[in-house]
Amino acid sequence: MSAKPDLIERWSTLPREELVDAVRHLVKQHDTEARRTWAEVREDAVLAARVRSALSTLRAEVNGSRDEAMWLMWIKQARRALEPTEASDGQAAESTAPAATAESGEPEETPEHRVTNRRADEAEPAPAVHQVMFRAPGQ
Repeated sequence: MSAKPDLIERWSTLPREELVDAVRHLVKQHDTEARRTWAEVREDAVLAARVRSALSTLRAEVNGSRDEAMWLMWIKQARRALEPTEASDGQAAESTAPAATAESGEPEETPEHRVTNRRADEAEPAPAVHQVMFRAPGQ
């Protein structure tokens, strides 16, 4: 058994401040070991959510610092590493091309389309959330 599952177990039980410190150290690393760790964290949905929260905390901490640009780049790379891959989702791959709407025939902007078309200096978007429509009783 590798040391990585032990790391995942430890990170799952860490208090928030200690998790932020551990994430800070991993964000600064850019080697294959760090990439493997991000992949392992990505597989555990609860831990991945906690780590994304820690990345947000880290981002707030570096805001206005001398090294802000460098840290923001590293944090962005870490967030990308935590995004679920199609293979890990177990779902069929959907087309990333924008779908045409019934009313206008214009392409509808999908979350993936918005992410790829935003400027590099814009803030990270919130994770895509499925829309839910509520109906009044009797409809």
